[in-house]
Amino acid sequence: MSMDNCSLTCGQDRVLWPKSRNTLGLDNFGPETFDFDVENMELTDVEENNDKVKDLAEKAFSIMKENVKKLYPMDFVKNYDYGGHCNSGTVEVSIKIECDDHVITLITDESYTLKINRDGNRFLLVQLIGKTFFGIRHGLETLSQLIIFDDEVNTLKTLSPVLINDSPAFPYRGLMIDSARNFIPIGSLERMIDGMSYNKLNMLHWHLSDSNSFPFFSRTYPQMTHYGAYSKKEIYTPNQVRNLVEYALVRGIKIIPELDAPAHAGNGWQWGPETEGYGNLAFCVNEEPWKKFCGQPPCGQLNPANPKVYEVLGGIYSDMLSVFDPDLFHMGGDEVWFECWKNQSVQTFMKENNLNDFMDLRVYFQNNGKLVIIS
Repeated sequence: MSMDNCSLTCGQDRVLWPKSRNTLGLDNFGPETFDFDVENMELTDVEENNDKVKDLAEKAFSIMKENVKKLYPMDFVKNYDYGGHCNSGTVEVSIKIECDDHVITLITDESYTLKINRDGNRFLLVQLIGKTFFGIRHGLETLSQLIIFDDEVNTLKTLSPVLINDSPAFPYRGLMIDSARNFIPIGSLERMIDGMSYNKLNMLHWHLSDSNSFPFFSRTYPQMTHYGAYSKKEIYTPNQVRNLVEYALVRGIKIIPELDAPAHAGNGWQWGPETEGYGNLAFCVNEEPWKKFCGQPPCGQLNPANPKVYEVLGGIYSDMLSVFDPDLFHMGGDEVWFECWKNQSVQTFMKENNLNDFMDLRVYFQNNGKLVIIS
């Protein structure tokens, strides 16, 4: 028996990750496997009336099948027709999705049932049932984990019979990535999303701006990247972002954008004094000594006394929400450095608006920022 075959059939935990919460069958049968080639793996039916959801399911199956192809050794692939194993059977996958949801939220049902049974010696029937597409996608991930390449007989193997009822333990399972301090190319972001999908994570918090740089291209205020991007090549265009959101969605992941404010907002916000009527949009940009003006260099903090700041934020928010799912958005809000606001214009603004201290001013900023998001 090959090592990969043993990983599939030996021991209690087997090959599933994350571990299934309710697995029936894996402990009740011996090393019964089914041989097949990847080209004999077919999606026979998707029971779903919504075209968007059906398309997502078909794409997710295609991704799973491409991942299964990667199980073949490279030297084997060069000299072999995927469908050429004389004893290989056919795997027929059917999918049933009960709800039309295609936007993942914190209350989305991501459960699924996976059934695998033989139909004679030549056919393996795989049934996937889920409340939503997102459960189906996790079920396809589980199915791919139940497939190995056996190098002793040069074919793919999976288990039968199997019955798995599974659901995530937590509604939010994710990572945060910062591409403002260090620009990260789209291809690298896609590879990270792939890795998240293999582990059935569902939320990617994208820290998209900081005082270091502003790489998101705003159609409303292109000055932001002109002043804030590291270079012309280190910019995320709306089309790139929109495509990345779709790339993540078909892998069961929501991207949550963060526009950090009022602190961590420096490079990109310097253009106000050079544009008639806008004035100082930010204070302390790249000021030294940085320890006096911010929590970490380079410094920069938005000007809460300038009404144009909220106008610009509204335009950027609108641009971002047009390419991201609009139900979750991160406004930043951390590490506000009150020393940066200690100037005459801010002090006068606070008196005029009956703001007693800088904490009141911070609340004022967040409340007005929230208003321009929802307006």
